[in-house]
Amino acid sequence: MVRTPRNWSPGTTYHVTARGNRKQELFHDDEDRKKYITYLQETKEKYPFTIHAYCLMSNHIHLLIETHDVPLERIIRILHTRYAVYFNKKYDYVGHVFQGRYGSTKIDTPAYFIKASRYIHHNPVEAKLTIHPETYPWSSYPFYIHSIDKPLLSKERTLNYFPAPQISRYKEYVEKGPQKEELQKKQLKSEKNKIFLEKYRGFWILVSKFIVSRTKFLFQGGGKYEKRISFNIRGFSRFQENRQEIKKAFNRFSGAALLQ
Repeated sequence: MVRTPRNWSPGTTYHVTARGNRKQELFHDDEDRKKYITYLQETKEKYPFTIHAYCLMSNHIHLLIETHDVPLERIIRILHTRYAVYFNKKYDYVGHVFQGRYGSTKIDTPAYFIKASRYIHHNPVEAKLTIHPETYPWSSYPFYIHSIDKPLLSKERTLNYFPAPQISRYKEYVEKGPQKEELQKKQLKSEKNKIFLEKYRGFWILVSKFIVSRTKFLFQGGGKYEKRISFNIRGFSRFQENRQEIKKAFNRFSGAALLQ
């Protein structure tokens, strides 16, 4: 069955992923990783494209690739066919090396671009292969951080999204990691919730007291109901005039712990 060609247009950037067949390893040793990078460089020289980031894991790869005049599908097919022939011959294997078709996600905004770059470079940390991403030798990250030139890699577009000092800012962004960023967002949201509750604490006091008074009225009769309502109205006025007094009253209120 003939596969349907993927949509493609010149100048498009993609986050490409590919896994080993049945989740098996794509690289058994450093020689295999070097060979893949060599094939990537040779493919780039013959069919020009730009690599903004890459990472070779044990059973999958990540590429942040910007195409020029050659479709992405052709680039990956040539690259992975060459590597599969090498891999099967070296280890006397038969069959597929890569699992199905490669995955590709179109990168269409600067925010998406730098997030993809961070995800790729932070992948070894997420996989617990290293503590610091710059110590992982099979990604492009060390070339960014240590200002090492590599013909395969283009760093300008990525670094241009960050103010000076660009390398330090990019390093800080990557090593913060997506999980830490998400944690910071949750902490910020929690702080905003606390501020909101503090701001309207007096209102919740009155609501709570009204509920208590209403409940007692229903179960004990309405003899003291009008008195309680008038108390709450006066209390609301006092809240407008002197918020600190209401705050102290709230701390003495038996249900305060439920609202903190």
